[in-house]
Amino acid sequence: MHNDCFCAAVVPPGYYINTSNQPATLRPCPNTITLSNGLQAGFYRSGWVTYQSPAVRDSDGQKACTKCGDNILSNPRDIDESNGGNSSAALVAASAYSCYIEPGMGITVTGQVDNTTSLMAFRAEVCANNSYGVENRTYGLISAPCKPCQRNLITLGPGASNMSQCVNPDGYGYDTTGGTPCPQGYYASAGSLLPCTPCPPGRTTLANPANQVSITDCLVDTGKGVFDGDWVPDSTLTPAQQANLTALPCPIGYYGAGGALNGTCQLCPDNKSTQQEGSILDDCTVCKPGYALVTGQNGNTTCQICSVGKWSDGINGCTDCPKTSFLFISSKRKEDTYVSSPYTIRKGATGPEECVPQAQQFGIDIGQKVIDDSFYSVVSQPAAGNWYDTARGPNATECASACPANQCCFARLDYYAASSGGNIQNTCKTTGTTTANTFTVNSVADSAWNGVGGLMFTKLVFADTIAAASIGQDDTTDASASEPSASTTADDQVVRTKAMSSGLYARCDIPTGANVTLLGKSLGQPMLVTDSKSLQACKSKCDMMSTCWGFPVTGTPSSACTPSSSTGCRFCQLRGGEDQINSRGLFANPTAANWPVTGLNWY
Repeated sequence: MHNDCFCAAVVPPGYYINTSNQPATLRPCPNTITLSNGLQAGFYRSGWVTYQSPAVRDSDGQKACTKCGDNILSNPRDIDESNGGNSSAALVAASAYSCYIEPGMGITVTGQVDNTTSLMAFRAEVCANNSYGVENRTYGLISAPCKPCQRNLITLGPGASNMSQCVNPDGYGYDTTGGTPCPQGYYASAGSLLPCTPCPPGRTTLANPANQVSITDCLVDTGKGVFDGDWVPDSTLTPAQQANLTALPCPIGYYGAGGALNGTCQLCPDNKSTQQEGSILDDCTVCKPGYALVTGQNGNTTCQICSVGKWSDGINGCTDCPKTSFLFISSKRKEDTYVSSPYTIRKGATGPEECVPQAQQFGIDIGQKVIDDSFYSVVSQPAAGNWYDTARGPNATECASACPANQCCFARLDYYAASSGGNIQNTCKTTGTTTANTFTVNSVADSAWNGVGGLMFTKLVFADTIAAASIGQDDTTDASASEPSASTTADDQVVRTKAMSSGLYARCDIPTGANVTLLGKSLGQPMLVTDSKSLQACKSKCDMMSTCWGFPVTGTPSSACTPSSSTGCRFCQLRGGEDQINSRGLFANPTAANWPVTGLNWY
């Protein structure tokens, strides 16, 4: 520091005469001063000036020294030449090279001239968002403006000092040319410096970068629903876990509204359905299978359930099941065709595979004697005229119709079995006439089987079954004068049906105290029944055997039952029948009015 008394000649660079002190003193140019505009600035001064010159005399140095510029500070970087100094140990701000800006700032020329120095004025600013400035502290007054980030890139705050601080914003992917808006169904978070990431399959985003930030913005797409082994997602999952759940096209009959993180498939309302997977609510335009579209007087359409004996795929209305014809030719060459009414196992049948005869004739391989005679009672002849032909007695149609309602009814028509008024008549026998021979409907679920004496499962054939011919020897012992002459040739034989199983079974209780061994002829060994799977094994085996007409399930279920022990177990035993000439075996399903809508007595 120099004072007035020994610096009488000149003022060295980097100094000014501070006149606010008495006596006036030599002071270095100020590094930082808050200006009248509220900004800060540093100062410098070049050259030697006469001590008495007003240009170097000032109270604070703002006029005597040169201002670096608004927001541009100074830091001594020039050799102090006072007292002949030539050492870098003593420095002053003697040139513009002592002016500096900090990292993240930029310098621009204001376009104005400094009134004191007649030099162009500079101004520095902290670089705003989405631009970047100098990387290090930078000295000198040069034009170094803030540079904008590349296309669609941003900074995470002001004062960025390097291009690497320019990053992609939310909803924009990053590449070497800048940021690219993510297409719908993709997302990117700010600063990830990664390309857009696709949503998991079946998910999409809104077409808005603000909603394309993370995987939790990946919502279930329309027509789809989340599936994780179940169509109902676990409510305890975090949003990120929910977003990773697979979204699959909704099955037929369901629609997906989409737009939710864990959106599920919803059942079409009002018994309606869709025609393809992956549908939305507006696609619920047809009826679900088993229902048909009906237009009311007001023009509104509703889906109504198909009645028994009809089926529908939901598109083409209710279709009548086909009638089934069963032909039987007796040993006397008498043909008797029984045409069964169309029937379904429930209301709202969904396809022809659910069509079965209301009553069916047992096939050739089974035989016509399927249960012991002790289960039958002869049906008395009604009042005169009720038989179609009082001379010959009942035919197959009349015998089947004699079965009581609400039962699984076995019937047998024996041709030429009785004599009345000189006529050889047919005889009809059915079950269901006493408690001991009544197979009542069982309509409980598998888990609550309550068969009193066990359960009887009877195999049903398709309604459109095609009969096959079989040959049986003629029986000449019942010949009468009213019949054609009997013949022992191969042409003079019996034709009976042989049909494929429908896979459906009528299920009824076995009468209490019934001797189960008399229910047909045992086929093979008993099979253990512990659950619906093992029950299905019984049905599958019976389906594959043309000689099997069904099976009883007997025994008392118990936790003590094991595959190696019969204690507390239930078993099924496949059953067949026997041939009996001039006998026709029939089975009638319970009538439609007497079983639940659910049809649980058919399996």
